Amino acid sequence: MRYAVFLDIDNTLTGPGVGIPDNNRRAVARARELGHQVFINTGRSLYHIPWTLLGEMRFDGVIAALGASIRYGDTDLRTRLIDPDTVVRLVEYFNGRGVAVYLEGILDVLQCGIFPDQPNRFRGPGTGEALREAAERIRVSKLSIVRPLLPEEEDYIRPLLVYNHKTYSETHFPDCNKAEAMLALASHLGFTREQCIAMGDSANDMEMLEAAGHSVIVGDAREDLKSRAEFIACEARYGSVADGLAHYIPEMREFSVSGR
Repeated sequence: MRYAVFLDIDNTLTGPGVGIPDNNRRAVARARELGHQVFINTGRSLYHIPWTLLGEMRFDGVIAALGASIRYGDTDLRTRLIDPDTVVRLVEYFNGRGVAVYLEGILDVLQCGIFPDQPNRFRGPGTGEALREAAERIRVSKLSIVRPLLPEEEDYIRPLLVYNHKTYSETHFPDCNKAEAMLALASHLGFTREQCIAMGDSANDMEMLEAAGHSVIVGDAREDLKSRAEFIACEARYGSVADGLAHYIPEMREFSVSGR
């Protein structure tokens, strides 16, 4: 069977303290040689993807900013932006609460607000018209807040929705996420759900893992998330992507790390 493979970056394609394990690099290249298509599916905005770290790796496309951006080859299939007035409203709201916000755009990432560990530090365009112009310039597709949101803050941020993580939170559009974007791109290219393999490690990957025909979660993901995946690979630093590809693609058995 020919597969469409969708990979989270942080702590999936990469491993803590090791960057991208060499077996992951070689496995992605081998999968593409065998005729499978491999895509990044990340919460990071297009600008925020660590292209230098990826180096000479080749992918068939990218889903970024929790599904707000979809790119196949050099073609942009989807570009959804948070309107500048909403950006201004939310940044001023959170800055007023002493909370910093990252504007993650297609062309840049800006830090706006007060950093608790550095109270005298303020970066970014400020407020009002200068902030609006900056949002228009960098084309904001996602906001990240430097701590998990309180219930009343989640209510305020609507209609945007929120993923709360242990140390930060991130916004996304209510009608798109990693799963919806994965299935949209797969359908566009003629892949069925059963032909989709998704790999990830965190809360914003769960919809993607559940929507794919086959799902891989890394071995050092949170225990409460592991039951949501079909296959538990090795820890990320040992090459969980290589291990997952070896599990599903018979011609890649030599990349197995866990031996299953």
